[in-house]
Amino acid sequence: MFSVWELVVYWLDIPRYILPAPSKVLSTIFNEADVLFEETGYTAVEATLGLGVGVIAA
Repeated sequence: MFSVWELVVYWLDIPRYILPAPSKVLSTIFNEADVLFEETGYTAVEATLGLGVGVIAA
């Protein structure tokens, strides 16, 4: 599946801002892991707070 995705992006010359190749996605995940981990923490806290506010409001 990932091979087909990679080949389609390459053959059809799809701009990476529309559909990045899986190799670029994985590369970015590994290169920016520290930023992604930090931002995931913020998102988890905000989601938990939002759920709490929703439960209290209901």
